[in-house]
Amino acid sequence: MNNPGKARQEVGRRVGRAMARAVMSMWAMSLWLHAAAASFSAPSALAFSSSGDLWVGNYTASTLMKFSSAQLQKGGTLEPLVTLDASGVLRGPQGMFFDPKGNLWVSSNESNFIAQFSAAQTVQGGKATPVLRLEDPSLLNPAELTWDAQGSLWVSSFATNQVVRFDASQLAKGGAVPPSRMLGTSDGSLRQAGGLTFDGQGRLWVVSFGRGALLRFSAAQVKAGGKVVPEAVIELPKPTSIAFAPNGDLYVSSYELGLLYRLTPSQLEKSGAVVPSIQYKGLNLPATLAIRDKTVWVAVSGDNTVKGFALETLELRSTLR
Repeated sequence: MNNPGKARQEVGRRVGRAMARAVMSMWAMSLWLHAAAASFSAPSALAFSSSGDLWVGNYTASTLMKFSSAQLQKGGTLEPLVTLDASGVLRGPQGMFFDPKGNLWVSSNESNFIAQFSAAQTVQGGKATPVLRLEDPSLLNPAELTWDAQGSLWVSSFATNQVVRFDASQLAKGGAVPPSRMLGTSDGSLRQAGGLTFDGQGRLWVVSFGRGALLRFSAAQVKAGGKVVPEAVIELPKPTSIAFAPNGDLYVSSYELGLLYRLTPSQLEKSGAVVPSIQYKGLNLPATLAIRDKTVWVAVSGDNTVKGFALETLELRSTLR
């Protein structure tokens, strides 16, 4: 007759070995980047090119660094393949985004404009001057950037409590151009606009840093612009940057609290105070997020590192070190 006690012990040993393998896999999938010869200097902006290269913007030095997708698989201390030195031009790059033509757009948070570096410049590197600039009084402490389905650029303006849109025709010209659309709130819920992104339904999500909330604007509100009451307000402590995962989960960094939150699609349909499905701690001033190939990348300004965590392993941990 089989011994139930021994059977349970064997099952326990198998589970333990499986958990050990899972934990080992989890740590193997935690990839940290350190720049070598030209070190990171308060990394604050992240953007992926169409080929999967990760670009990192350094807030203090105003340099932009490229790391290949192959390098991202290794992690560790790496030499950037390309460095654009925009010091003296940019002051505090905080948001970055590639357009379909491979041009790199960067927000200059402290000098209040949006810069475009050409695809050729991102290959050549070196001392770089933007090929064009977008300037307007609405761009006061511009923070993060995103694109909509029509090829327009959206910018969160931290100090003016709104997000603004520049059409493709305006992006081709540059210069002092007023936004084609402005979107703010009539109830004052958007205070100090931060991270922003679109979901698959064309709804715009914006961080209200001063309110401590995520705001959701409907596709109709995005189209109309103006001062509106957001479709939803999700209260969350000190949110900073946001990024959607392929399965619809929304990841949120908290710069001041050193946290990374995850909200599920069902939670995103609610309003009011929401308890994140998972909350990760242990990050030293996490700034911008970027997600690609089922990995969430975090610019960790306080440690001068960029850290990548496989989404499938995050459920096995609560502390990110």
